[in-house]
Amino acid sequence: MGSQADYDKMIPVDRPPGEYRMKEKDSMPAARITPKEAYEKVMAGRALLVCGYEDEEKFGALRLEGAVSFAEFQKMLPTLPKDKEIVFYCA
Repeated sequence: MGSQADYDKMIPVDRPPGEYRMKEKDSMPAARITPKEAYEKVMAGRALLVCGYEDEEKFGALRLEGAVSFAEFQKMLPTLPKDKEIVFYCA
């Protein structure tokens, strides 16, 4: 499992927050957050951390503390509150 140090190794992509939107019309703009912000939100239960890889082997190798696999996320999706913050990561 990953730790704060693993989150700190994540490199932010240089794109303005909110530049891209998801395809659903009711979705919120995608925003980039720092690894520290992601870690704090996930550990506090304010956000769900999802590994963006569908391959379970990659998920196992790249799993961060508090993360769920993409397959787990897809199963949870119908029951997640619409306002639940979701943080995706990949390496």
